[in-house]
Amino acid sequence: MRRNINYVGANSCRVERSGRTDRLRAGPTLLIVGLVVLVGIVTAFGPAAGPAGAQTTTTTIEDTAVGTGDNQVSYSGAWSVCTGCGPATANRSFRYSYASGATITIRFVGTHITVHGIKNPLGGFAAFALDGGTPTTVDTYASASVVAQQYSSAALPPGTHTLTIRNVHQRGPASSNYYVGFDRAEVLNETVTPPPPTTFTIEDTAVGTGINQVSYAGGWSVCTGCGPATPNRSFRYSYDSGSIATIRFAGSQISVYGIQNPLGGFAAFSIDGGTPTVTDFFLDASAVVLNYSSPQLSEGVHTLSIANVRQRSGASSNYYVGFDRAVVGGPTVPPPPPATPPVTVEDTAVGTGANQVSYAGNWTQCVGCVHVSPNNSVRTSTNAGAAATIRFAGIQANIYGVKGPDGGLATVSVDGGPTQSIDTYGPSPSITLLYSSERLAQGNHFITLTNLGQRNSSSSGFAVGLDRVEVPAGLTSPPDLPPWTGPRSGKPWISGTYPDPVMNPANIDAFCAWRGAPCDFALLYTTRNNWVNVTQPTSLLQTFAPWPGRLIIATPPFPENIGASLSTCATGAYNSYWRNFGNILNTFGRQDSIIRLGWEANGNWYQWSATNPTAFINCFRQVVDSIRATAEPDPIISWSLNAHYSQNPPSHNAIDMYPGDPWVDVVGLDAYDAWPASRTKAEFDAQATAVGGISYWYNFARAHNKLFGIGEWGVVSGNGTNGGGDNPNFIQWMHDWFAEHAGKGFAYEFYFGNCDPGNVGSNLYRPLGPGCVFRNPNAAARYQQLWRRT
Repeated sequence: MRRNINYVGANSCRVERSGRTDRLRAGPTLLIVGLVVLVGIVTAFGPAAGPAGAQTTTTTIEDTAVGTGDNQVSYSGAWSVCTGCGPATANRSFRYSYASGATITIRFVGTHITVHGIKNPLGGFAAFALDGGTPTTVDTYASASVVAQQYSSAALPPGTHTLTIRNVHQRGPASSNYYVGFDRAEVLNETVTPPPPTTFTIEDTAVGTGINQVSYAGGWSVCTGCGPATPNRSFRYSYDSGSIATIRFAGSQISVYGIQNPLGGFAAFSIDGGTPTVTDFFLDASAVVLNYSSPQLSEGVHTLSIANVRQRSGASSNYYVGFDRAVVGGPTVPPPPPATPPVTVEDTAVGTGANQVSYAGNWTQCVGCVHVSPNNSVRTSTNAGAAATIRFAGIQANIYGVKGPDGGLATVSVDGGPTQSIDTYGPSPSITLLYSSERLAQGNHFITLTNLGQRNSSSSGFAVGLDRVEVPAGLTSPPDLPPWTGPRSGKPWISGTYPDPVMNPANIDAFCAWRGAPCDFALLYTTRNNWVNVTQPTSLLQTFAPWPGRLIIATPPFPENIGASLSTCATGAYNSYWRNFGNILNTFGRQDSIIRLGWEANGNWYQWSATNPTAFINCFRQVVDSIRATAEPDPIISWSLNAHYSQNPPSHNAIDMYPGDPWVDVVGLDAYDAWPASRTKAEFDAQATAVGGISYWYNFARAHNKLFGIGEWGVVSGNGTNGGGDNPNFIQWMHDWFAEHAGKGFAYEFYFGNCDPGNVGSNLYRPLGPGCVFRNPNAAARYQQLWRRT
C-alpha cells in the first residue's frame, strides 16, 4: 500500500496510506508496426516498434517451406498436400493428416510463434510442444471449414526453437474424424541492441562553453592537491550566493560528484532551465560524494546548472558548495541469468541408479497411445500395490502423470516417509502435474508412487499413470533464517509488527504485550529524504540497539526528491553509499536483519516504481552486491511486492522485474484486505491463488528456492467500499494460511497497524483519539485470540 513517511525528529515517523484511486485498469493497447518477412519475399512496412534499440521482424513459414533448417518445416507420418483447395490460404496450399502420430516439426529463429491451420467438421486433437516441453492439446473441430489460429506461444528467449505438432488421434464428441490441418506459422523476432557501455567524465578543469565543458560565474575558487582527494587532484568551491557552474554535455543522463563537509550549504541543480532540485552539501566529515543524478533524458545536448543559493541547515556553519566532476552516460548491466532446465527422468529410464525409475507390480508401457507425452510413452497400472520408485539427486521432485476418466487413487512418499494421497481422476485424459515435493536436503533421494487400488465415485477404473519426474536443476537448499531465541512469539514462523505511531522499542513492546506474545522482529523504515538517512540510519539503529528481537528494515534504493533515479542506480553510481550501509549494519551488529529493498516497486506510488524493469533489476543488483561487499555476514535480501494487481512494470507482470535468484533470498508480499476485499472464504481463496495473490507468490518463491514472507498485512477500514472493514474472518484466514505453510518455506509476517485519518485504518489496539480515527475491535479480538502465547 502507498505510504508517505513524515519523520519528526531522528527516531520517529508518521506513516500514511492513501486509497488506491490510482488503480484504474485500462485495457492493453496493441500496436504492431514492423518488418514482415515471408519466406522468399520481404516487404517493409516501416520502422520497427518496441523499445529503443529494438528491431522487430515477422517471418511467415508456409507449409511448402520444407526442410530441416531454420524457418523450415519437416513432416513425418502420413501428411497430404492440398493445392488450390478450400478454404483459401495465402499460398493456395496446406497440409493435412488423419493418422495417429503424424508429426510436423517447425524449426524457427525468434521470440514468439503463432500457428494457423485448418479447422473443420472432421477436426481432431493436435498436441503442440515447444522445445520438447509439456504439450498443449488443441481441438481443431469447427462447424465449417476455416483457416484459424490454432496456437500462440508465450514470449521466448531470442534464439533457435523447435515446435512440434502431433496428431494424437483423439476428437471431441461433435467431430466425425481425426483431421489435423496446417497452413503456416508466423514467427516474431525482436532483437534489442543495447546502448554502448560508455561514460564520459567532465572534470572541474574542463573549462569552456563547448560541449562536455564547464563554465563558472561568480566567486568560485580552485583547490589543487587539497583534501579530500579527487581523481584529477582538483575541485572548485564557492561560498557566494548566485555563484553558478554550468555544464554543457551531450548524452541522456548526468551525475555530479562534489565535496560535502561541515561547512556545506545548499545548491540548486537545474536541467535545461527546468525546476531546480535542491541538495544539502553538509556532511560531518569532508568527502567526495554523489550530489545529483538526473533522470533519463532525450538523446542530445543538454545544460546542467549548479547554483549556490546561500542557504544552509542548522547543522552547518557556512554556505560551502564544492564541485569535482560530472559523469555523462553509464554502462549497461546484463539481464537476469536464464533459468536452468530441469533434469527429466522419463518412464523409460528403467534402473535402480540415480535419475532412474524401477517398477514393482504390474505396470504396462503404452507407446503412442492417446496420452500426449514428451517422449510418447507412459506407464500405467491398475493393480493395488503396484509401485514406481524414482531415484534422483537434488532438493525437489515433480511427478507428471496421467489423469483421466478411469483414474484411481495413489500415494506418494519421499525417502520412505509419510505418504500423501493423490487422485488421478479427470474428466478427459491428460498429462499433468500430480505431485510436487517439499524442499529437501541437498543429496540423493527416492520418491515412490503407489497404486492404492481405490477410486472416487466419478471414476470408472483404478488406473495410475506415470509419465516422468522433473528435478529442478541448479537449486540449493533454502537459506537459513537469521538466528533468534525462541522464537519469542511461540509461533512456528517469525511474527512481528510496525511500532506505530513512532519507531521505538516501547511502541513495539506495547503492541506485543497487548496481543499476549513478544514479537520476534520489528518492522522499521529508514527516513528517505537524503543519503545519510537512507544508508547511514545510525539514530534508528541506536534506538533499537537494546531491543532483543531482530529487525526487518524497509529501505528505498535511493532517497526521494533529490534527482536520483533507477537508471543511474543501475550504473553503480550509488554503490559507495550502499557499502556504507553494510558497514553500518556491522557497527550495530544488525547484519542478520532482513532488508526490504525497494518495496512495492510493482505499484506506481514510489519514485523507485519499476516503470523500466531493466533499470530496476540492474539497480537492485548493484545495491545488493554493494551491501554484501561490506556486511559480514550477509543480511537477508527481500524482493518485496504489493499483492494483487501490478501497475508496473508496463507489462503488468511483476515477474518481469525479478532481479534474479543470486540477488534474492526472500520473496516478500504486502497483503491487505482491500483491492479487492475478501468478504467470504471463497473470495479469499480465489484471490490467494490468482495472479498476484499470496499463494501465487508463495509458489513462485518455492519454484525459485526462496523463502516467502508477508512484509505487511492488515484489515482495511479506511478505504471506503474498497476495503473489507473490521473483518475478523480476514484475520482468521490469514492466520490459517500462515499455519498451513509454516515450516514449508514460509518465513515471516508483520501486522501493520495504523489509524491516521485518510489511511488504511488497520489499527487493532491503539485507543481512539486525536490523530487515531480507526479501530477494529472485532478483528482485534480475533487477532488476540489467535496470537496469544499460551
